[in-house]
Amino acid sequence: MGRSVYFCLCPKANLYIEDRIPKINNFILGGQDIVIGTDSLASNDTLDILEELKVIHQEYPELDFNETIKWATLNGAKALNLDSELGSLEVGKRPGLLLLEGMDTFKLNPKVKVRRIR
Repeated sequence: MGRSVYFCLCPKANLYIEDRIPKINNFILGGQDIVIGTDSLASNDTLDILEELKVIHQEYPELDFNETIKWATLNGAKALNLDSELGSLEVGKRPGLLLLEGMDTFKLNPKVKVRRIR
């Protein structure tokens, strides 16, 4: 069995370094597995996955939030081989729970905030 390949997008770092973010639709159309990262504080002012998602949705408002939240949760757990215990709400798993406050019917906007609930 071959290894899975995941493409990690760090859009805020891309904006800092290149003043643009990747052509995400190319990854989607290519059927690539995507995860969201934050790079590091050397090229980013936060290490906040929600802020990365906000940048993605600002640049690509047509993207399905349900798909991009999967990039930030389950796909990240899969890429780290932790999906048997993290990344989704399933019996036997122990993911943290976060509440996104201020969402407009599954659309991210700059005012959305995150609050840990477990």
